[in-house]
Amino acid sequence: MHTITHDNAQAICDAIRAASVSSSADTCVPILQGVHLRVRGDVLTVTGTDRYRLTRATVGGVTSDGGDLNVTLEDVSALLKVLPRRTATGKPGKGGTGPISIEIGDTTATFAF
Repeated sequence: MHTITHDNAQAICDAIRAASVSSSADTCVPILQGVHLRVRGDVLTVTGTDRYRLTRATVGGVTSDGGDLNVTLEDVSALLKVLPRRTATGKPGKGGTGPISIEIGDTTATFAF
């Protein structure tokens, strides 16, 4: 189990949303329906692709208790339903201004805001 933490939940959520734009909707290739998280040092890189386009977003200042991490969160469409959104005025929505903790297991990811 790895845990990733950051002081600003909205920064992590924005990175996941940005990368998910390029995630595939093709159910024949389920691994491309997710986003890939990579932690190196204190930088989180979130990547999404559908084989034809790739979107990458980075967030600095993260901590990971397990050191470096490479993991793919599958079915990003379900994940996006639980992440805080920005309001119509562009301000962070509920749960988006405080810290975030992501616990990543073998097959699951749990987000705590």
